[in-house]
Amino acid sequence: MEPDPREVSVPAEAFDHLRAALVQEAGETAGVHALHAAGFSTGESVYDLFTGGAGPAADLGTGAFWARVTAFFRERGWGHLGHESRHPGVSVLSSPDWAEAGRPGGSTSTCAFTSGVLSYLLTRAAGGPVAVLE
Repeated sequence: MEPDPREVSVPAEAFDHLRAALVQEAGETAGVHALHAAGFSTGESVYDLFTGGAGPAADLGTGAFWARVTAFFRERGWGHLGHESRHPGVSVLSSPDWAEAGRPGGSTSTCAFTSGVLSYLLTRAAGGPVAVLE
């Protein structure tokens, strides 16, 4: 399937509604797995938007890569993303205002869709499998 280059904006609470509907229809575990799988599949389009056809993300240095990733998501309303390298091959991402994270009165905090998107984006950038855990 050819990626669709269009972007759309939806309220951040759409993540709460999607998760609640999936959990109601399929159960907690299956709902989270479905969101993660949808995020991973969406990751291809996100990667294409991220690189903008300007060559592989792997060509960027580590600092430039993370600066670009954080700016990319922030500019699209996802929130502020912090990156900290803890050990070679292990990093921690954090955000005080991530769009998918549960808000007061919303569902339990989970970023399964985002984890899938980031897993695909980082896998493509690294040239090998990258797991993203919440």
